[in-house]
Amino acid sequence: TAAPVFREVAQAALRILGVVPDVVKPGPPPAEGEEVYEDLAIAGLGEAPERPSRPGPPVREAAVEEASLAVSPYVFGPRAPNLYGKTLRRVLEETSRAGLRVEYSGSGVVRAQYPPPGAVLPAGEPLIVELAW
Repeated sequence: TAAPVFREVAQAALRILGVVPDVVKPGPPPAEGEEVYEDLAIAGLGEAPERPSRPGPPVREAAVEEASLAVSPYVFGPRAPNLYGKTLRRVLEETSRAGLRVEYSGSGVVRAQYPPPGAVLPAGEPLIVELAW
């Protein structure tokens, strides 16, 4: 299913946008029957009783911890394939099939590439390969 990947993408996007998670501050439990009156008042069928003036138990704010976020490589781009030792024709076949742009120089077989194999390729950035004999 796509749920785990979607969760990672959504968490990363919200973190990047600076959206803070909602924190619910639990309050004292309502007195017996109080909920019914409040519901009736909301519906316009009655009046809610006044709240007692005595203070309830102290309300503590929920602790907000910084969650560790495992970011999927798909959030920022695909991983660079290993192109070492391949001909230009083979490089162009593999990169076009993967939807990657490539910039190359020289002729022969791949002797250097950037980013290195397995590294995350930032979205829209080309693979750079140098060929030599």
